[in-house]
Amino acid sequence: MPLVGAGDVSVKANTGSRVKVTDAELAKLSGAPFKVTTASTTPASGSCAAQFVVKTADGVAVNSPVALIGYLTTSATGLTHNAANTSIAVLTNGALSILNPTASIGPHFMVTTTAAGLIGLTVTASAGTYYIAWVLPNGKLEMSSAIVVNA
Repeated sequence: MPLVGAGDVSVKANTGSRVKVTDAELAKLSGAPFKVTTASTTPASGSCAAQFVVKTADGVAVNSPVALIGYLTTSATGLTHNAANTSIAVLTNGALSILNPTASIGPHFMVTTTAAGLIGLTVTASAGTYYIAWVLPNGKLEMSSAIVVNA
């Protein structure tokens, strides 16, 4: 039984020609079936509303709910879990479960999108810039755009 379907991979014998791979194709090959895009952010005093859209690696809208793990961080790379004294809640669309309600390192959570891949969240925190690190099914991180909370 083949590991890939017909037409999924096309490689010529050692002809010296180069193979070009798009970002979407590479995402498929690396097992990242989704891409999370920040649709909008609305900074406010003490909070920020953020809307997200989940699409396939090809950029096509999903047609069923998607569950993802995420965490709030002050690092644009997601390498720190240091967003203490913050909270996150559903603003519109989707569902949210907090995974560490008593942790002092900031919220870690699971979301389930709508069938259209939409999730809306509100971050409540002291003034600053925050990010959501989305943990994709293959373990890679997808970082949100900056989520700014005003004083």
